[in-house]
Amino acid sequence: MRKIFVVMLAAAFVAACALPAMAADTEVSFYGNVRMNTFWNDKDKNTANRLSAPVTGAPNALYDDNDVDWSLDNSGSRFGVRFKTGDIGGNVEIRANNGSYYRQWYGTWNFGAGTLLIGHTWSLLFKPIDGANYLAGCDYGDMPGRAFRVPQIRLTFPFEVGTFSIAFNQPSTSHSTGFGDTDTSVPNIEMNFGGKIGPVSFNVFGGYNWLDAVNTANDREYSLNSYAYGANFSIPFGPAYFKGLYYHCKNPTEYGLGITSSFDANYNAATDSIEDVDVDGYFAVLGFKFNDMVSAEIGYGYLSQEREDFSNPGDDEDDRACYYLMVPITVAKGVTITPEIGKYDEKDHKLAGATAVDDGDVVYYGAYWRIDF
Repeated sequence: MRKIFVVMLAAAFVAACALPAMAADTEVSFYGNVRMNTFWNDKDKNTANRLSAPVTGAPNALYDDNDVDWSLDNSGSRFGVRFKTGDIGGNVEIRANNGSYYRQWYGTWNFGAGTLLIGHTWSLLFKPIDGANYLAGCDYGDMPGRAFRVPQIRLTFPFEVGTFSIAFNQPSTSHSTGFGDTDTSVPNIEMNFGGKIGPVSFNVFGGYNWLDAVNTANDREYSLNSYAYGANFSIPFGPAYFKGLYYHCKNPTEYGLGITSSFDANYNAATDSIEDVDVDGYFAVLGFKFNDMVSAEIGYGYLSQEREDFSNPGDDEDDRACYYLMVPITVAKGVTITPEIGKYDEKDHKLAGATAVDDGDVVYYGAYWRIDF
């Protein structure tokens, strides 16, 4: 059934693309920016190295750890070119990072009733609301999306109050069961409806990823299917605004969700079954624009993770939260300096229902520098 669905989808695209495209003069525009971090990080002695090994990462022994981050933001800094020829468009965007040199690479076709996009660009689930520059909000409750950007074929249709988009993405094949083979038969599918009702802007989104891990020793398949869904909104109040977001995900690692997940779906040999992971994320933001030069934003995020444990009396659990305050200052056209202070509250974790372990916290402060050209 799933293979028939894929064939029908491809046939529909071929039929649509057979329509003639209008020729016109090509418009080309260039853009770019460079970004710099100048921050200090203060870790307490209980803080695990969450970026490399959440929960299992070793604490900083019996001492606090203080470091300065004086670095080019080579993931955020970018240079791009946009193209437009009649109903045909495109965008190529590269970053200052030779380990992963491009951010976006896609083309679009406006066929009248909607727009077809093919290439590498943002996941439809990437709907974060925090404006923080240094804070990793997506690890602490904000919406990360399907690996942020992903190869895809996308259709977008306009409606009176917004637009509906559906994307067929490269499927995620990530898992840690240790089995020798992975089976995928259909693409990852994501949808988003975003629009505006009165002053309120909103997005409602969801996605599903089909994945089977195969034990090649006995040719048994184990489902590692995963999904995510959620919504966000933004409400302006004169010079102020309030934003909120909630999402839920089953098996975030297997979905390819762009967070540093504490747990992967686990194969339990005793019960011959998969122990799934559930994640809930929440985020709230309040901002105020004082004038054209200065604004401010505060935010709070919370992430809760739980993995089933069929062989013990309790499940594996991990919570974390974050807080931040930033004050963007536009010192000249295209030049922004943003003082920012925040805290990663790692809270604690429990494995198999055991006593909670304190994971400490990290306080950071400094400034983020940006020039747009």
